[in-house]
Amino acid sequence: MNDSLTSMHIRAGRAAVGWSIQDLAEKIDAHRNTVSNFENGRTEDPDILSRMKAALEAAGVEFLYGPKPGVRLVNVRSSSGK
Repeated sequence: MNDSLTSMHIRAGRAAVGWSIQDLAEKIDAHRNTVSNFENGRTEDPDILSRMKAALEAAGVEFLYGPKPGVRLVNVRSSSGK
């Protein structure tokens, strides 16, 4: 599932939804250094990666793989109805 997910995907996903490192860290109940370490290639903890992926997908990020990897936003209804 996460084999192709890279630190670039996570950074691009955060940018797409306008989240800081701290924002993502709060969403996954982790320290901001945990996110920063992953984005800088200093850790590859599969649990953290899975939690980051799930949080970003819930916010509307779709991860793209293959010859042109990246991210895009998909329509997601917010729980607040906005």
